[in-house]
Amino acid sequence: MLNKFKLVFFIVIALSTLVLVNYSSPTYRIGKITGAEVKRVDASNEGSEDDKSTKHLTRDVYYAYLQEDSGEPYVLRNEDTGLGFPLYFKFDSANEQAKIRGFQDDKSRVLVKYYGWRVTILSIFPNLLDVKKTTDMEAPFSITAIIMYSIWFLLFVTLYIFLFKRKKQNN
Repeated sequence: MLNKFKLVFFIVIALSTLVLVNYSSPTYRIGKITGAEVKRVDASNEGSEDDKSTKHLTRDVYYAYLQEDSGEPYVLRNEDTGLGFPLYFKFDSANEQAKIRGFQDDKSRVLVKYYGWRVTILSIFPNLLDVKKTTDMEAPFSITAIIMYSIWFLLFVTLYIFLFKRKKQNN
């Protein structure tokens, strides 16, 4: 019974960390910038209910609109990650937004690097990390993503062997 519980716990931990690796892995897209804007959004309010009625916190979020070669639109937010998760140490979202505006004006093909997922029903957008001109026809696959998935795989194979296979050898 204990081994089944350990196996289920192991699988839950492995899958949840795989989701985190997938979310935080950088991805690339190629297309043309069709728009860029800044929107003021509500930030999370802290304090008691009484404080919330008098304190209305907002923040500005940059957005970039990309049209892929297939004609599909793709919306990205452009926010600093700072020292938060994932650790990209991005502090230049305003500079990136200026580059995006320039690419929009000259209608250049661009390579966009981002992380995160687009969840339409929840209005969640991936976060842009970098944008630059390109002449490539296909977006590259991220070496960082390969390294992150490899580390995840090696960690959980080692952990599986340590937790389950090693005990069988000792018995």
